Amino acid sequence: GAGVKARVELTPAGWTQKYLLSAGKGIRSGMLAWGDRVLKFTNKSRADMYLDQTHSTIGFWTDNGGYYHYSTGTNKSVIYEEVLPEVKAYHDSIGVPFGHWQFDSWFYPKDGGVGPGGGGGAVTNWTALPSVFPSGMAGIQEKLGAGMEGGMPTVMHNRQWSTQSDYIHNLTFE
Repeated sequence: GAGVKARVELTPAGWTQKYLLSAGKGIRSGMLAWGDRVLKFTNKSRADMYLDQTHSTIGFWTDNGGYYHYSTGTNKSVIYEEVLPEVKAYHDSIGVPFGHWQFDSWFYPKDGGVGPGGGGGAVTNWTALPSVFPSGMAGIQEKLGAGMEGGMPTVMHNRQWSTQSDYIHNLTFE
């Protein structure tokens, strides 16, 4: 949804939200038309999409439908921090040079259970669960990107923020 969440009890006086509706002939032209309108509205120019490592390299994704989506494979006694470097080593050995990794919603704490297919539960704290990545996000980025300055670039999923989010209670938003 694009609107205010149903659990919001009060919106401040003067609060506004803007929408941009766009259409085109076909998916590609429709998305480009929408992007052009967003760029015009924000007074920005289109960046070279291949300057972004997530668009210019092959990536390993663990999202819904992937083998490692809410699963570490056949050996359930291992954790992601152990299995993902093995997955990378295998792909390195056969010449598949991943330039980025994606971590889906299985890595962070949520406010509720996760149903079949991974749905449910909103982010309470966007950090790695110790049971998933005991060395934290920096640790797994370093393991996957040994020798790369700053470690392996990652795309990290966030479904939605929880109303019980640590950030809501501990940070000031303007």
